[in-house]
Amino acid sequence: MWPAVSKFQVVQKSLDLIQVNLELENGAARETTATRARAGLQELGEHQIEIAINFVDSIPLTDAGKLRHFISEVVTG
Repeated sequence: MWPAVSKFQVVQKSLDLIQVNLELENGAARETTATRARAGLQELGEHQIEIAINFVDSIPLTDAGKLRHFISEVVTG
């Protein structure tokens, strides 16, 4: 992704809300990183999809030790 980001995770919270969780390297500038992330995802905004940037201390791994980069919490049916 970018040198400042050590891990990322994209969570689809609803049909019109995407949450981007970013785990940053020490000393990384949050504001600059958030601006770059929003610019990279700008096309979603053109489809009325809100993008929430969330800075986290750590992104948990699965029980198998894997990082889930994309998660959908949208309930269908």
